Amino acid sequence: MSTINISDHNETIYNLVRRPMPTEERMPKYQSKFHYLVRHEFYKNKKDHGTMGYPEVPVDPPNNFLKKNAYFKLRPQIDKHPDYPTVLGRPEARPKAPARTVYDEARGRSAPLGEPKDFTKINIQNAVRAVPRQPPARAVDTRRGSTLLLETSGLEPKYIFRKDFGKVPEYLCRRLQREEEARQEEGRRRESVKPLLRHISEEERASLISGLKQNWQELQTMFQGLPMLTDTIPKMKRKEALEQELRQLERDIAIVERNPVIFVDEAGAGDACADTTKEQ
Repeated sequence: MSTINISDHNETIYNLVRRPMPTEERMPKYQSKFHYLVRHEFYKNKKDHGTMGYPEVPVDPPNNFLKKNAYFKLRPQIDKHPDYPTVLGRPEARPKAPARTVYDEARGRSAPLGEPKDFTKINIQNAVRAVPRQPPARAVDTRRGSTLLLETSGLEPKYIFRKDFGKVPEYLCRRLQREEEARQEEGRRRESVKPLLRHISEEERASLISGLKQNWQELQTMFQGLPMLTDTIPKMKRKEALEQELRQLERDIAIVERNPVIFVDEAGAGDACADTTKEQ
């Protein structure tokens, strides 16, 4: 074919390559900010299924008898706003909060929470940085013997390197402390309680014997000074009283001299000492 008969001289082989269809760029659809209010005004006087009811009502099986809060409730569909539950007086939507960011190990920077991660790269980095696992130490008794873990075999001095090795256990320390406190409390209680009996020392015993003998000597002098003739009742009673007191003093002197160890009642010791001082 002659080039003279070709009318389109711009023909090229690249025109045979398929090209995508051109897309039409559309402007975003206009939506009024009062569309919720308009919808409410349109539907506020309408009641769905108000005359004939719903066309199909679900029926419960016989085994599902009526129970509290178990029946199916048919409620009208309500247009819910993401920010406000009510329809009237809805302002413009609130600005969205900034997305939470987390540290992305693969990218080495902070990335939004919903951004996809490169888990393959993360796994490779974790495998490179991971510390190789050390095999547990084992012990073998013979060349063909059984294998034992060295930690639980008892061959490794593990117990002597404990922090509490060679120390008194805490429960024993607490028990000893409780016993010591009980012993001190018992000692304080015994010190606060006054003893019932008191031991008389050798000096007190000698002083007691000397006082008793002195009292006996005074009574003996008074007895010897009585008249020889006891012809009246008062004279007879006085003589009998002096004889009785002398016999009692002789018995007391004999008891004190015969017993070197003497205990007296602490409650009655003061009265006895007071009576002895009065007689002296």
